[in-house]
Amino acid sequence: MRQSATSDVDGIDGKILLNFLLRVKTGDFTARMPLDWTGAAGKVADGLNDIVSANEALGAELARVAQVVGRQGRLSQRATLAGWTQGWSGSIDSVNNLIDDLARPTIEMQRVIGAVADGDLNRRSRSTSPASPSS
Repeated sequence: MRQSATSDVDGIDGKILLNFLLRVKTGDFTARMPLDWTGAAGKVADGLNDIVSANEALGAELARVAQVVGRQGRLSQRATLAGWTQGWSGSIDSVNNLIDDLARPTIEMQRVIGAVADGDLNRRSRSTSPASPSS
C-alpha cells in the first residue's frame, strides 16, 4: 500500500514538515521544526532548524551592514558571521568584497582631497580598477 506524501514516516510528521518548508520557502526564517522529536526525525528537525537559523543570522547581518555602510556611511564596517562553515562564509566574503570595491574610490578621493587641502598638489589618485586607462 502506498503512503500519502504527508504521512508519518520514521517519526517525521509530513504535515509539519510541509508547513515548515512552505514557510521557509516564502522567506519566514523564524519557522522552526519541533524540538521534541527524537531519533532520526529529531536529527532531521535539528538539522533543518540549524540551516534556517544560519539563514536568519545571515539576513540579520546583511541588514546590519546595509544600515551601517549604506545609510550611516561607515565604510570601514564589514559583515561577519562567526561560527558558520565555509559555504556561509563565502556569502559574507562576497558581500565584503562588494563593499570594498564600492568604497575604494570614495576612500581614495578622500585621501586625494585631504592632500590637496593640506597643500600637497603632487599627490595622485591610485587607480586599482582594471577598466581604468593606465597613466
